[in-house]
Amino acid sequence: MLFADIRGSTRLIYNEDPERARELFKPAMDAMIDGVRRFGGTVNRVVGDGIMAMFGAPAAMEQHALGACCAALDMRDALRRIGADQRARHGIDFAVRIGVHSGEVVVHDVVNDLSAGLDAAGAVVHIAARIEQATEPGEVWISLATRRLVEGYVTVDTPRMVDLRGATEPVEVYRLVAADPRRTRQQVAARRGQAPFVSRTGEMAVLDEALNRSSAGTGTGVVLVGDAGCGKSRLVQEFLARQPLDNPRVMHAFCQRYDAATPLAPLASLARTHFGVTPEDDTERVHERVEAGLRHAGPGMADAIPALVATISRGAEEAAWRALAPDQRQRRLHSAFTGFFHHLAEERALILTVEDVHWADGETLAVLDRVAENLSGERQMLLLDHRPDFTHDWPSTITPVRVGPLSRDHTLDLIRRLLGDDIGNHRLARMLADRTGGNPFFLEECVASLLEQGALVGARGAYRLVAELDTLDLPDTVRSLIASRLDRLLPADKQVLQAAAIMARDIEPGILAAMLERSEDDVLPALLRFEAANLMVGAAQGETMNFGFFHALIQETAYAGLLKSHRRAWHARLMEVLEGPHGDRLTDRVEALALHAARGQSWAKAARYGRQAGAKAAARSANREAAQFIEQAMDALTHLPQNEEVLRESVDLRFDLRTPLFRLGQVGALFDRLREAEALAQRLGDYDRLGQLAIFMSHQCWLAGDNAGAIGAAERAAAIGRSAGDPALVVRAGFQAGLGQVGLCLFEDAAASMSTVAELAEQPGYLNRFGLDRPLAVVALGYRSRALAELGEFQRAAEATEACLALAALVQKPFTSIFASIAEGHLRLMTGEPTTAMASLEAALDYARKAETQLMIPVAEGLFGAACTAAGRWSDGVTHLSAAVREADAMGFLFQQPLRLALLAEAHLATGEITAAATQAQAARGLAERQGARGALAHALMIEARLARHDGDDAAAMKQFSAALAIAEELSMRPLATRIRAMMQALPG
Repeated sequence: MLFADIRGSTRLIYNEDPERARELFKPAMDAMIDGVRRFGGTVNRVVGDGIMAMFGAPAAMEQHALGACCAALDMRDALRRIGADQRARHGIDFAVRIGVHSGEVVVHDVVNDLSAGLDAAGAVVHIAARIEQATEPGEVWISLATRRLVEGYVTVDTPRMVDLRGATEPVEVYRLVAADPRRTRQQVAARRGQAPFVSRTGEMAVLDEALNRSSAGTGTGVVLVGDAGCGKSRLVQEFLARQPLDNPRVMHAFCQRYDAATPLAPLASLARTHFGVTPEDDTERVHERVEAGLRHAGPGMADAIPALVATISRGAEEAAWRALAPDQRQRRLHSAFTGFFHHLAEERALILTVEDVHWADGETLAVLDRVAENLSGERQMLLLDHRPDFTHDWPSTITPVRVGPLSRDHTLDLIRRLLGDDIGNHRLARMLADRTGGNPFFLEECVASLLEQGALVGARGAYRLVAELDTLDLPDTVRSLIASRLDRLLPADKQVLQAAAIMARDIEPGILAAMLERSEDDVLPALLRFEAANLMVGAAQGETMNFGFFHALIQETAYAGLLKSHRRAWHARLMEVLEGPHGDRLTDRVEALALHAARGQSWAKAARYGRQAGAKAAARSANREAAQFIEQAMDALTHLPQNEEVLRESVDLRFDLRTPLFRLGQVGALFDRLREAEALAQRLGDYDRLGQLAIFMSHQCWLAGDNAGAIGAAERAAAIGRSAGDPALVVRAGFQAGLGQVGLCLFEDAAASMSTVAELAEQPGYLNRFGLDRPLAVVALGYRSRALAELGEFQRAAEATEACLALAALVQKPFTSIFASIAEGHLRLMTGEPTTAMASLEAALDYARKAETQLMIPVAEGLFGAACTAAGRWSDGVTHLSAAVREADAMGFLFQQPLRLALLAEAHLATGEITAAATQAQAARGLAERQGARGALAHALMIEARLARHDGDDAAAMKQFSAALAIAEELSMRPLATRIRAMMQALPG
């Protein structure tokens, strides 16, 4: 939004009659309106001495913020000239002040007694107006939001904070000094650091062949055709960068949107550069420069000189040129540029490159046609590029080359080079690849947006994700580019596209037609047109065609273009369609029903479908998706009357949320939800749910490393179960107590508890009560194996591991498969087979990363790191154990964290990093003491003893070894006790 007005206008015309006032202000008002229109804006309000203008509305516009800045500077400069003239003629002095702000507005119709038109509403409008009112006379101020959109294209002063009337806090603004709309995206990208260049070997081979033929005297033309952002300009840049300096000669022109009404603008700019013409040169000086530049061109170029001078001079036209008729001028201009390029190619091979031809004016296209027609026999290569929606009948010497999106593999390769290999970036990489559809520009802008938000930290190629991301915001630079393309669709087609954006994916023509209340024969041709335009992709589904958006950003842009009230109505309509005659596959479509019910504000259905969709996602271990649907259902219930039925449903949804959040490692969020469930259950006086809640609270305490609290909550649950005569609750409470016993290193008790759970979990009367089922039996067997291995009962541990693996193979769920592999790896590590252990643990780690089971990552990675250390791969041990400790800390998952710290200390000790080993051992000891994890404490004391021995303090070493041994023997941790004794025997004396 742009606001501009003349400062002190009332004072200037206070005693003037209306006609005189209009005469004084008309030149200034005309200049302001012309400036807006010149740079693609829309003047939607003219009030006395000022205007309000929109850029990017009502029709979307690429680089709308840059257009507003250019218009503002054009106005400022024009008003300075007009002000000087008015001062000289009328003795009055006025100056304009201009404010620019960017953001979303609602454009609406305005009808009054005198006119009808469009206006904009929203906070952005008011802020822009307030910025303009605060601006100093003769200046342009832009907001921080605008500056971010034009960074690299404008020059601004140091930011200042200003208090705006009505604003709750100061607003950051910048004085706009200059703008350069001719700067290309590639030039701006080069300033901030370009992304690596990947793929394009086929396209590059075509360009190389064209240059070889042209250099040999068979002039050739190539036009690169591809969507905005797909990499046409980058391909040109890389191709030109490969050529030797000045051989061939390269002439590089760019067509600009703002110059589309200026004949030959890109070629004139190119000629000015070649002849060294400066803005200060008058026509006579330009003539001298052109004549000198063509002195070796021969007599045939004599007529070209006046034509070239007329095109590139900013001064008055020469008399001889003015005397020519318009058609004579046109012919001479075309011949002049064609002859000019021919002359350059005679001197040495020439590559004439003209980019963004879709913005070229008609005269430029005519010259390019003539150049192409005359390529035969020339040492000249013509290289052009444009977007697919631009059509032109190029001569046969021009070969079109399609520049498509990057393949999935090349996209992921580019993302890896941009982000680096940090494990936290893997899911982000998949999200970026899915959303950007192989478009390099969209990809770079999404990464830049994440950096700006602070979600990514570090340097290019070594970024680290530090924020939890469920979605990625759509950068405005990308949105405006896509939106301008969508706004060029026919109105009927745009309505179909926006309705399809409500469906988002799996767009079935029949359902879309029903939603629009149109025939399928009417909708299908529009979808096929979208497919041809690379807005959608179609796929055969039996005898029908289904469609999806070419990439997610197109869908998001189309969706964002709808008013919220319209979106709500469309979602509700689509839900009705899916429930109606087209609802023959409600189970398959429950996710869509949940989404559309929520966005259509059908709250009761949103709660029901959301819970069903969450359960379906959880069953296939899509934990993030499950959590999102359940949270959506919980939110829907808040919009309903809070009766007992709704409150019970609210409790149960929080229970449903427990497993996905647990597997995602979102310990803090899980604890918050359980506290909410507890308050609701107490409000209801529902003891059955309170018993279940005690189980969940025990699990939460276990996650947080509060082993005693976990056992205490489990005992409360067991007491409720015994009081209610519910043995299933008692058994599940035994599982939770077993987890706490593992944490306290009470391995004999834990092995017994887990044996009972594994035996009864699938029995009638227990199955499917309080989470008792076959997957829980797998987990119980895994913990039993680990407890027995810590006790040195390897045969019984092997039997438990075998049963665990066999049951996991029957269950075939990611979580149980991961758990069984961890149990197998732990047993091999304990029996002195680290290499075999690494294979099982690495498989578990890889599976955990892919299956969105974040909680198991530090478990698997910690044991894998310990196996690396035991196998002599000490540096790898440090790397993986450090990652495991860091990941567990980030999640608040402190179960067995003291052991991971002790194992990390041992790995540091193996690499000779004594200080690091001491630090981690001390941390392990402190946390073990706080948690009551005495087995981990014994391990930490053993490391401290080894450190004391390293320092030559054998007495201190013996003392620590003795303390560690006493704990290990008390807990019957025979393998650890054996290790400690061996180390003690190695002490002198």
